[in-house]
Amino acid sequence: MATTTAARAAAAAAATATAALLAARRASPLLAACRALGSSASSSSTTPLYSTHTPLTPLQRVALAVGASLGAAADPRRADLVAAAGEATGGPALAAAVARMRASPSGRVILAERPRVTVREWARGSCGA
Repeated sequence: MATTTAARAAAAAAATATAALLAARRASPLLAACRALGSSASSSSTTPLYSTHTPLTPLQRVALAVGASLGAAADPRRADLVAAAGEATGGPALAAAVARMRASPSGRVILAERPRVTVREWARGSCGA
């Protein structure tokens, strides 16, 4: 009985923490500014990809990239801003990498197999290192 109560309490705490995290993400001033920039814009690129996805217009993406880059430069310990800058600006680099992989036989095999690289494999040195 105590185990069930503890499990329920842990699940409730996790749900509360998740809700707080999602609320904080929605309340982010940078994200709010990006939403305000393109609130009236509508295009097929603004279709959500998953339940917590916030689709951005090109103008919003530029604003996010600039704001996150400036914030990350001011305080490199802000991993959230470093990640946001990378996500906002990494699209062309990712597309170029995929194009290069499709152009080579080994790249096509990797794309078809879609292997998962884990920390354990990386530590073992089995990732080509």
